Amino acid sequence: MKINKKQIVFLTLALVVCIAVYLNWRFLDHVDISDGSSVVETGQQNQEEEEKKLGEAELVETVAKDVQEYFEECRLNKQQTRDEALELLKVVATSGESAADTKEKANADMVNLANITEVEGTIEGLIKAKGFKDCMVYITDESVNVVVATEGLSTEQAAQINEIVISESGKVASAVKIVEIKTEKG
Repeated sequence: MKINKKQIVFLTLALVVCIAVYLNWRFLDHVDISDGSSVVETGQQNQEEEEKKLGEAELVETVAKDVQEYFEECRLNKQQTRDEALELLKVVATSGESAADTKEKANADMVNLANITEVEGTIEGLIKAKGFKDCMVYITDESVNVVVATEGLSTEQAAQINEIVISESGKVASAVKIVEIKTEKG
């Protein structure tokens, strides 16, 4: 089997896109809030976390003093990652050296990225419409992660979020993880 230059370029670009998507996804599991707030890691198995499982969705808490700044930073990081991935896909799709099937795959990936972005925006809008201060949604092939700002998430509210995510994304409840950013009451 002969590997030509076009295949190497495509594989390299595909790898970079995969890495960008993976890093975006992993961002939720290792959020570093610069104000010293703590994050409950999803790998910890203690009784408190088990009590917070709502249906099949998993609830994780964190506390942030400047919630607005946190969400702005998340949006910026998410947009930068998406822009980089889209730019790489555009290069592959428009390259004269790319094979026809490579261009088709890049175009399909761009359409998929646009669809994911649209669904994330819809879910975020619907969650905010339920009265939540702010939220971010990250969709991957395997899961949907929702970061939501609340004064305290009730079981009913978690169920509402879970229902919105399932109906809009088509994912199963066990694929939904809700990360709560605690806001100050008042």
